[in-house]
Amino acid sequence: MLPVLHEGRSRLTAREAEQIRRTKARLRIIQHYQQVTRNVSLTCRFFGISRSKFYFWMTRYRKLGPQVCANTGAGPVSALIASRPSSRH
Repeated sequence: MLPVLHEGRSRLTAREAEQIRRTKARLRIIQHYQQVTRNVSLTCRFFGISRSKFYFWMTRYRKLGPQVCANTGAGPVSALIASRPSSRH
């Protein structure tokens, strides 16, 4: 989900604005694939990105939904998902 403005704040920080811009760009790429080409190679060529990057974003999108495109951290996806307590002791 895109960042929400806090009470009393009238503007986004530069970091939040950049995150929103990147999120919109990634969602635009995924929507282009889903609605226009249905072809990964053509979509990647059109936007100038690698297929591996596209599949990385698409995997996250399918697992966690559109809001996950906003998280650009290099950490593992598992860090974004609430982990269950271990049953082994």
